[in-house]
Order: sequence, then structure tokens, then C-alpha cells
Amino acid sequence: MTAEQTEKDPFLLRDGVGVALDIGVQILYSEGEISRVEDTVSRISRAYGAERVDVFAITSLIVISVSDRSGGSITLSRRIYGSRKNMRRVEEMNALSRRLCTDPVPPAEAKRLYNEAMVRSAPRNLARAIGALIVCASFTVFFGGSLGDCLASLLVGACVFGMEMLSDRLSINKILYNLNASFIAGVCAILTVWVGIGNSVDQIMFGVIMLLIPGASLTGAIENLMVGDTLSGLMGAAEAIIKSLALAAGVALALTALGGLL
Repeated sequence: MTAEQTEKDPFLLRDGVGVALDIGVQILYSEGEISRVEDTVSRISRAYGAERVDVFAITSLIVISVSDRSGGSITLSRRIYGSRKNMRRVEEMNALSRRLCTDPVPPAEAKRLYNEAMVRSAPRNLARAIGALIVCASFTVFFGGSLGDCLASLLVGACVFGMEMLSDRLSINKILYNLNASFIAGVCAILTVWVGIGNSVDQIMFGVIMLLIPGASLTGAIENLMVGDTLSGLMGAAEAIIKSLALAAGVALALTALGGLL
């Protein structure tokens, strides 16, 4: 798409920037790097005829301001609520952005390609459930759990995954979800030992709690700090630390409430 086409139809630039912003939002929501978001949005906008592009992104907001050769400017912003790690979506959006930069198709076609990428990268609940159960059992064995502890961790892990699905539907705050999920996981772990399925609450919880630890978020925050995105890095690190404290508080509440059964 040439600059002459953009000048003839200024809506092409606006719509192209809108698609760029949609792609950036999905990368950010899927916990991609801030620098990747800003670079992707900037490159696609220039491919659609923007003369100057200024992009500002943090973990919950993207603001973009572009200007064309004629001096006209467009400013768009998008608020991002929450996040969910989805590297497949990040990969799909990266592939789409490279395609649009190489061949900037009309915005309507770009939007169709974007919708197709969204469908291809949609989370598959069955695969997520199987992965969650494998994580629980694997870490329980890793930390020295018995066969009974593995079975108990599978049961507790299934309960935690069900809570996560419910949390997504109800849009529950992630910090509150971590507190509730760790408390329920602690209660269920204690009950499985009490009824004789598992042998050690500690080993069961070690396996299950790995589903909830925000390790990827903390790693991303440190990466943002290392590349100079100080504000986003500090926000991400603070959120990860608060989530971890909520996990510890939930387990402590469960042990306080039902520790007498052990």
C-alpha cells in the first residue's frame, strides 16, 4: 500500500492503524514483551502509510499517535483488562505482522486474516486441562511424592483448573483468584490425606501450587526492566509479587482452618 493511496483515502491509514492496534493488544494480552508490542504496532502503521509513529505501551494500555505526509494525525488508545499466557497467539500475531509489513493488504482483508489467526490460536481447554494435570503429577514426583500423592495432586489439580475456568467466565481479579484457588487447593489437599488417598500434604501442594505461581509473569517483568521498559517492568514485578503473597496467604489459611485434621 503506497503513500499515494493513503493520501487519496485517509480512512485506509486509520483502519490500518486500527488493525495494528488489535494485533498489539493481543500480543500484550498474551503476555508478549512490551518492546515487541511497540515495534509491531509501529512497523504495521508505517506499512500502511504513516509518516511518523509514536507508540506507548504498558501492561494495561496502548496509545498510538500517527501522522501522514499531509500533516493529518490520528491518535488511538486501547485499554487491556487482564492477561493470559498464550505463546501460540503471540506467534500467530507475529507471523501476521510480518506478512502485513511485507504485503500491506487492504484493512478489510487484514482484519479477516486477524480473525483467522485468533481462531487458530484460541485456547483449547482439553489440552490445557491435560497439561495442568501433567504439571501437577510431574512436580509432585519431582518433590518426592508417592503414587498416592500423585493421584491426590491430580484430583486437586482438576479442582483448581475448574476454578480457573470459572474465574475466566466471571472475570475475577487474578489476585483474588490466586488467594481463593490456593485456599481451596490447600483444603482439598488436606482432605485427600485425611481420607487416605494421599500421604503428604506438602508434596501434594508442591505439585498443585506450580499451576498458580506467576513465574512467567515475573520473568517477563524482569525482561522489560532489562530492555529499559522500567514502568512496565515494575508494574509486572509488583503484580507477580502480590500474586505470590496471595498464594502463600491462601495456603496458610487452609492450614490454619483444617490443619487439625492431619
